[in-house]
Amino acid sequence: MSKSSRRKPPSPPAHAPAASVALKDPPGSAAPKAAGPPGADPWTRKIPTPVHWVLTLATFGLWAIVWRNPAVLWVPTTLSGALLFLSFADWDIWPFGFFFVVPLMFAVERCQTAKQAFWWSLWTGWVANYGGFYWISGLLADFGQMPWFAAVAICLLMNLFQGLSFAVFGALFHTLRRRLLLPAILLAPLIWVAVELCMPLIFPYYLGNSQYTFTPMIQIAELFGPLAVGAVLFIANGAIYEALKVFALDRIAVLRRRAGIGVAIAAVVVAANIGYGLVRIAQVQAEQEAAPKVKIGMVEADIGIWSKENPEKLANNLIIHQTLSRTLADQGAELIVWPESSFQSSIVFASVAQTDDLADLHRTAVEYRLWIPSDATYLRPSRAPLLASDAEDERAGISSADRYAVQRGFDVPILFGGITFRLLSDEEYRDDPPNKKMSQIVDGQIVTVPRNYRVYNTAMLLDGQGRVQGTYDKTYLLAFGEFIPLADLFPWVYDLLPAASEFTPGERIEAFKFGEHNLGVMICYEDILPAFGRKLAAANPDVLINVTNDAWFGKTAEPYLHLALATFRAVETRKWLLRSTNTGVSAFVDATGEIRAQTSIHDAETLAFDVPMMKGPPTLYVRIGDLIGYLALIALAALVALAIKKGRRPSEG
Repeated sequence: MSKSSRRKPPSPPAHAPAASVALKDPPGSAAPKAAGPPGADPWTRKIPTPVHWVLTLATFGLWAIVWRNPAVLWVPTTLSGALLFLSFADWDIWPFGFFFVVPLMFAVERCQTAKQAFWWSLWTGWVANYGGFYWISGLLADFGQMPWFAAVAICLLMNLFQGLSFAVFGALFHTLRRRLLLPAILLAPLIWVAVELCMPLIFPYYLGNSQYTFTPMIQIAELFGPLAVGAVLFIANGAIYEALKVFALDRIAVLRRRAGIGVAIAAVVVAANIGYGLVRIAQVQAEQEAAPKVKIGMVEADIGIWSKENPEKLANNLIIHQTLSRTLADQGAELIVWPESSFQSSIVFASVAQTDDLADLHRTAVEYRLWIPSDATYLRPSRAPLLASDAEDERAGISSADRYAVQRGFDVPILFGGITFRLLSDEEYRDDPPNKKMSQIVDGQIVTVPRNYRVYNTAMLLDGQGRVQGTYDKTYLLAFGEFIPLADLFPWVYDLLPAASEFTPGERIEAFKFGEHNLGVMICYEDILPAFGRKLAAANPDVLINVTNDAWFGKTAEPYLHLALATFRAVETRKWLLRSTNTGVSAFVDATGEIRAQTSIHDAETLAFDVPMMKGPPTLYVRIGDLIGYLALIALAALVALAIKKGRRPSEG
């Protein structure tokens, strides 16, 4: 059935808020299964870590049987993968980044064909990604309700896909080295930068992110982005490889001299990069000291997914956020930040009146179910005393309007994450209705029809009196978590997966006005996307604030990895980055990429900091983007064309 021919549900009564009629099946509104663990969801005990490594060894043996390649290559290819993930969070052994590709290059050059190089490099990529993204299996088992063996199998396949970048690198390195005899110090960074620019990843990251704790190394990101940090690492890897290969295996003086020159060049490049970083860190720190400050507090309530989605716990979850916020208000916070989707309530009291008059806004506030109207101009605050629990509220006779307010117990401006909705016009519903269905009574019978509204993952800024000062709808939605890919072509997929969410992406990226300052807001994994960071930086924010929810991943390395990837946005834009999360890791990251303060992934916590408002022009990277990546891609294409033209395989020198 075409979208235009679907039956339109009856409109809600004019006197009733639209949400009270239309919102029948909000994502995540169903009660969780009884077996779901409470609190912070320690699901990792379901799939013990040894199971992962047993499966790894089994896969290792399978590869050995299938490919029957020389066993000696298992050592260097596996070593490269291990060195890579150990250089990332939460191992953080950043020096490994300077030589983690050396064993792989050793193996690739000993392969007989490009095909062999491809498969051995894919193995390296799989080991590297599996070591970093093992937690995917737990996510799928716990929240996707998959059998553990299916969850682990999908995790293995996903990481195999993520490892394709290494496979392409290995095949190209093998071929171009043999046909063009180019030094590794030139070839390795050129190939990798081009590959890293082009290869899609389900969970995007850059190899340069391994250096996030070594801040002098990453300051070049303000000029050329994370690709440049990776290029410097591959220059160092290439030089070390050439030196080890020549001095260990070759006695030809000219080759040793060439390798020595390569090491000298790499040393100069690395030293110059670190020197630039030290100079810029000192300069940026001085700018931060001179900048105007705003005391910002962040709430981390440590509410896991099962507790967060349980309708019986919504009111108490809200009280936890409010109690922590009152503590921050008492500490003098000028702005309080709650994480992504932190405001969840069965009732919302909001006004959509277009006025700044508080009396009119208060008078026109009405009750909505579950979600906030996207055109809300006011969310009614509560002046009732903040009690310890919802049960005490009931005993004290606290009204629903007071019990389900965002601001209660404090009157400080707040930035928080929530879900908003927008009713569709008759024309919108006729031409492009959502794919997800809702239940309604038509002619006395319950029928399922397309929803007559759209929902958004939204960040909202309120002033101290509850007036809406700005909203931002997430523009980069998470596939399968917030929408089903290709559902517009196959809308029936939502009939098969009724619990799947269908959020609508936002259409604009702009900064919020906050007094004399501008706030740039990111939601969830938008903070690991350099392209999004550049777009937001173009809106001239003075600080970047990310509201996110990493509770889906449990007490694993994922929250630390997310933080590691996000820190680069601070360097690229020269703005402070604040990350407010539901269960950790929340953090204040300064404009040099240094983590000034952070929470753990255990227990409820608050953080407060006097944050400099960095008012400067856009950095070079914000203006030119990944230019070095495109230049590397052009140069690589030229080398490939030259190699094809030569069409010969010279003897190895």
